[in-house]
Parts: sequence; C-alpha cells; structure tokens
Amino acid sequence: MSNIKHKKDISFANTIKIQKIEEYMKSHNLSEKRFAEKCNLSLKELQAILQNHDFFEPIWIFKISRVMGIKFDDLIV
Repeated sequence: MSNIKHKKDISFANTIKIQKIEEYMKSHNLSEKRFAEKCNLSLKELQAILQNHDFFEPIWIFKISRVMGIKFDDLIV
C-alpha cells in the first residue's frame, strides 16, 4: 500500500477558529464580502474557510490574521 497522500486527503477542516473570525466581523460590522475585500481574498475564498470546507490555502489565514491584528497561531486550533 502506498504512503503517498493525494490533495483530497489533505484537510484543514476543524483546525481554524471560525468563531473568532465571525466574532471579529460582527464586532466591526463587516459583511463577509467587505471582510474578504479587507483581507484581499475573494468572497469564495473566505466562505471556504467560514463554511469549513475540506481544503483551503493556509496563506488565506495569514491574510485574515493580519487584518484582525492577531498572530496566525491565534486562529489555529
């Protein structure tokens, strides 16, 4: 049996503190679209994170943490 993992086997689901992102958006009165713009992400990219999709790019979390003014580690479970 092969030990090679395929892209579909890699998952970041359940590793991001989605609630923390949502709380930030709410406290700053930001829609998903406006927050995505501030993070230099597409709405689809932000929604992939917020809806806990199986795969997204880790750089998206760096962009979000920078806008929120927190460390990347603060968004990781």
